[in-house]
Amino acid sequence: MLTWPVRFNILIGIARGLTYLHEESDLRIIHRDVKASNILLDENFNAKISDFGLAKLNDDGNTHINTRIVGTKGYMAPEYAMRGHLTPKADVFSFGILALEIVSGISCNKYFSYETETSINVFDWAWLLHQKGNLLELVDPDLRPEYSSEEALRVIRIAFLCTKTSAFARPTMSQTLSVLEGRTNIQDLENQLRPSTSEQDYRTLRRELWPDYNETRPTSGEPPTTESLVTESFVTESFIVESS
Repeated sequence: MLTWPVRFNILIGIARGLTYLHEESDLRIIHRDVKASNILLDENFNAKISDFGLAKLNDDGNTHINTRIVGTKGYMAPEYAMRGHLTPKADVFSFGILALEIVSGISCNKYFSYETETSINVFDWAWLLHQKGNLLELVDPDLRPEYSSEEALRVIRIAFLCTKTSAFARPTMSQTLSVLEGRTNIQDLENQLRPSTSEQDYRTLRRELWPDYNETRPTSGEPPTTESLVTESFVTESFIVESS
């Protein structure tokens, strides 16, 4: 069995590896398939990220890559799974799911019953426990009581940030690593990532949700040629949900 110190060090190793790929390597790389089976361990349980068959190069000048959707169910970020909109934040989302798996010992694609819920996965379960104020129930029972509750809560809370629906609300991998290593307070990072409601933010979010917004929005006095699926009220509600 992997003890808590071993699991925690594995998480830090994965975060360091992804930070290098995203921000430090001469070739900036988005892995696209971060999952448990692609993390190898050496004889000292040091984590090694493997299988770069789906990886994409990301030039510094590009904010994102539009690409065909490949990856593994359960780990893919929503903006990538739905629209093929690929940024390093897709790897961040996958890391968050992987972190919940490592803490709980439960695969993200395993469904089980919990109280009145008959079919939930580890991601849904984590949010139910968050609402109940009992996050430590997520920790693998085989680890109890031999684990650090402070470190476990730190991992779960950063996993929640990494798996935000909006890519804008997720941290970078370097920010994630800084929290895991105790160099950044999780509350400070949460405040830093909380979106404002300025007009500039609205425009940024519209471009993320609807890349052709500026081109297809009718000019003043012209009748709309098609009905928009993304309304101003929807954009506002998206910010409210993310900031709550």
